[in-house]
Amino acid sequence: MGIIDSFSLRSLAMMREHAGDHEAAERIALDAAKAGDTGHLREIAFLRDREDSRRLFQLAVEAGDVRALFNLAWLAEEDGDFSSAERLARQAADAGDAATLQAIAGERR
Repeated sequence: MGIIDSFSLRSLAMMREHAGDHEAAERIALDAAKAGDTGHLREIAFLRDREDSRRLFQLAVEAGDVRALFNLAWLAEEDGDFSSAERLARQAADAGDAATLQAIAGERR
């Protein structure tokens, strides 16, 4: 997917999301994720309620987005589910993102 294509999909997904067509926004974001750009899923997740955010972040993780593990870990930490937060942070570290584990550890000091 080229930069223009990615930008166009992101714009279209966000327009659909802001227009209230959440299904279309998610479908576009999933298409972009299949093409290698999972950022659309994370962007939409930030605009949704907590449970929908969690689901969209998980879809991003399943599509290979290690950064979405940070978002899931942070949601778990905020919910007081410390074991899940730590598990997700360790999963991120295993995938090469030690910053998630550091952020969770720093929050607990």
